[in-house]
Amino acid sequence: MNLIKRILSLYIFEYPAGLTYIAQKSEYRIKDYLMWFWELPNFRTIQTRGSLDKTKVAKALQFFLSLGIYLQYIAATFAIVNGYVNSDSNLTSLGMIGIISAPIVWAYLLCLPILLGRKLIIEPAEQRLLEQAKKIFKKHKGAKIAVLGSYGKTTMKELLKTTLQDDLKVAATPANLNVLTSVAKFAKSLDGDEDVLIVEFGEEKPGDIALFADLVDPDTAVITGVAPAHLSHYKTIQAINEDLLAIANYVAEDKILFNADSQMLLSHIGGRFKGYSSNGIDEWKADKVKLSHDKTKFSLKNGRKTVHIESGLLGRHQVGPLTAAVVIADELGFKPKQTETAIKKTTPFEHRMEPRKLNGAWLIDDTYNGNLEGVKAGLELLSEIKAKRKIYVTPGLVEQGDESETVHTEIGRLIGLADPDRVVLMKNSVTDYITTGLDSTEFSGSLSIETDPLSFYANIEHIIASGDL
Repeated sequence: MNLIKRILSLYIFEYPAGLTYIAQKSEYRIKDYLMWFWELPNFRTIQTRGSLDKTKVAKALQFFLSLGIYLQYIAATFAIVNGYVNSDSNLTSLGMIGIISAPIVWAYLLCLPILLGRKLIIEPAEQRLLEQAKKIFKKHKGAKIAVLGSYGKTTMKELLKTTLQDDLKVAATPANLNVLTSVAKFAKSLDGDEDVLIVEFGEEKPGDIALFADLVDPDTAVITGVAPAHLSHYKTIQAINEDLLAIANYVAEDKILFNADSQMLLSHIGGRFKGYSSNGIDEWKADKVKLSHDKTKFSLKNGRKTVHIESGLLGRHQVGPLTAAVVIADELGFKPKQTETAIKKTTPFEHRMEPRKLNGAWLIDDTYNGNLEGVKAGLELLSEIKAKRKIYVTPGLVEQGDESETVHTEIGRLIGLADPDRVVLMKNSVTDYITTGLDSTEFSGSLSIETDPLSFYANIEHIIASGDL
């Protein structure tokens, strides 16, 4: 049924805009654009995580597609009508093929203007932009903090920004715009007198971290963790680790903080750098951790110095990042009371362990999560917090490459160990892997598989009750 819906979505009015959106989000790289298209997304819902940025290039491509597709439809319809009038079955067949093939034909024809535009316009303009940005970063006298990793980057960036901005002038890259060109545009937007710059690095393929670091010239780096992500480009976890650790070629080792709770990262780093975790970092020790539906509380002690943390970020896995923020603030001259006051203002970034009340139940929205470590964190929170009934809902993860079966079988196993009262899976290509992992445990709850995710989410208020999590 889902496949039929996807095929039919090739023929909707919004299809040219959806195809242009894919090209734009692929940064007009033909290989990435075609890989995305070959996965045959549903063009009715493809712009759920963002929308088409209607630049001049995007508008031109969308017009090119719309004009070409609809001219082909008109010509094909004319052929069908002419064939019917003249009893010419060949002409009728040709017209039918023309209508059916139009979306596919123009998806491939779009490669031509993309290729020409990229080589003649986009790449030269990007190179000029990057050169200008590199000079700006190099001359900037503010402290420059790089945030990189497979997951948790945006949360860490926003955490640092909120912690520091009351007492310092802070600029941070917006939302999850973390490609080279967006970072370069960020550089051009700076006033030049900022005390702190926080830049999120968005690695996708080997060599990306070196490119970001060369552009930004950071003083401090925070590595948020490693998980199976972008494996269609990196192929292995080892490749991700090696790329992330290239930051050590640009930042002094005593200025690099890393998530020691990330086993895939810890095993590669060993004793290098400063490792933050749910236990603290170096002399800073975390104590009296208390978790709830909407807060995380704990004390952080370093000798006679104590910082009492209360944050809207949820889960034991946030103790480490909060500790890292305290240490960075301390190094920038913050007093404990300043840090405490600032961290009280921290809240989850949209769709990242974001809590809300509905009909007396707590919904924790982690729908932006795209990695195994995030799944673990969510299930740990589900296990630790008390509730009348615990429900876990997932469609699985995207971009897991050759590791997809292994990752999703492990997700099923982790769900089973957390033993929620009910598990809801969205039917797709990874559902069987998750159920295999679930079956390997002593899971005692109920399992349901939804074939219409949108309907399920639209009616979720009728499924939950007061006291549910």
